[in-house]
Parts: sequence; structure tokens; C-alpha cells
Amino acid sequence: MQHFLGVDAGGTKCRARLVDVYGQTLGEGVAGPSNLRFGAIAVASQITTACLAAVAAAGLDATILSQCQAGLGIAGFSRAGNLDDLLPLLPEFGSVKITSDGYVALLGAHSGSDGGVIIVGTGSIGLGQRGANLFRVGGYGFPISDQGSGADIGLSAVRLMLQAHDGLIARTPLTDAVMDSFGGAPAQVIQWMDTATPTHYATLAPLVTQQASRGDPLARSIMLKAAVEVGRMVETVMARGAPVCSLLGGLSQEVQGWMSSDLRQRLKPPDGDGVQGAVLLAQKAGPNGVIFG
Repeated sequence: MQHFLGVDAGGTKCRARLVDVYGQTLGEGVAGPSNLRFGAIAVASQITTACLAAVAAAGLDATILSQCQAGLGIAGFSRAGNLDDLLPLLPEFGSVKITSDGYVALLGAHSGSDGGVIIVGTGSIGLGQRGANLFRVGGYGFPISDQGSGADIGLSAVRLMLQAHDGLIARTPLTDAVMDSFGGAPAQVIQWMDTATPTHYATLAPLVTQQASRGDPLARSIMLKAAVEVGRMVETVMARGAPVCSLLGGLSQEVQGWMSSDLRQRLKPPDGDGVQGAVLLAQKAGPNGVIFG
């Protein structure tokens, strides 16, 4: 029997799903963070772990992988060089199509049909498809891009906290909460900044969303700015041809709540998730290898 294996190798975790020719799920597996910025060896290990877990959950032998048609969506797909290093380290599949985690999210959100997605998590990116036309908006990485993302929200919070500390603006519960998270010492912020990743900045986003819900003026301004920036991405993706658009990602619902009612009404709930999109990629006709992402 033919089997299809979808893998959504994201920055937070790696998920794999094994389905049969009828689309029935046979088994699923989960592994750790799989962004290519962690290196090809680490990502290959997580993908292999998730795939083997999915096969084991299906009660099948690991050798079935060599007969599977696989679809892989990998975070950090566009990083030069890393993908070439990854390819020889992957399990031996029957066939494999490889793209970005964003593109499999797009496929899953609209069941492979035309549409767009804005993914708002630690980072942000917009992707769209209309017929053979595939396009992206943003997603070039924090801090030069990724507007409206968790990392971007966290950076805004740190900047406002330091301004409040210096007396440039009035202190608020948000600035106090952020300062408290650094032990009340600006020197700790500087030391933290030297090695902080986008994920570290994004860990401050919950403080912002919490204080915004309580009416903190600075937190509200950050969330309104994020909503405007993500909303601009929605409008751009649709203007470029996507007939519908969905918001995805861990911060999507928080940001959506700060959008205008008109814009919220234009959004479509996603049909499925990224791992479902990876299964669809595996099932798609066409050449194997690396495709758009």
C-alpha cells in the first residue's frame, strides 16, 4: 500500500504525520525545534526522530520510510548553504519534495487551493498563491523584518522600558513588568541583548498582551501597531492575487483581536495546519526535490 509522510519542521517543534492512500492518518510523531539556523545536523536529527515516531505509532517498521512519498516543510529553508548540507542527512524516502514551513502552512490553510496566509509567531511572514503565481511578503528575519511578530513586540517593550527608566516617558505597569523580568537592572538588559535570539525577545510578548488587555497605554500602542503591520501584510497578499487570507501562528489570535472589524471579517479560518499541508505536498503531482518556499 502507498504511504504519504508529511513533516512540518518548524522553529518550535517538528511534527510528522503518516497517512495511507485514502488520506487516513496512521501515526504521528513529534520532535524538537527544526529551524535550519540550528544547523543541518540538528535539523536532520529532529526530522528523523519525528518520522520514526510516526512510523512506530502506526505499528510499522522503520524500513517503510524508503517507500514513502514525503513532503517536508522546513523553517529557515531560504538560508544559503544549510539546505544543501541537510539533504544528504535526511532519511532515505521513496521520494521527497522540500519547501519552507510557511508554504506547507499555506497549503494546509486552504487545502491546496488558492489563498494567502500571514503567519504570526516568533517571526512573521506572508505567503500567497493564485494559480501558478506563488509569492511572499516579509519574513526576512528579525530585526530587519518580521513586523508584528512576537520578537518585534518584545523589542518594542524593551525599548519603551528603557525609555521609561531614563524618564523619557512615563512608567506604566508594562515598563515595570519588563524591568522586573531583568531584575530591575538595565545592565542585565545590555548583557542579555548581546546573546538574545528572536525567541528570547518573543518571550516578552505575553507581558505586552496581558498588560494591553488591562488597558496599559504603552502595551495597547504596541499591539495596535502590530495589528496595523500584520493588517498591511493581509491587504498586500490579497492585493497581489490571493482570493482569501488566513492568520496562523501562536500570536495570530492576539493580534487579530486588535485589528479593525472590517479587516477581521475579511479573514478566513484555516482548513488545516502545516503538517496537513506537508501531507498535501507529498501527494501533489509534479517533480520531486526543492520547490518554492
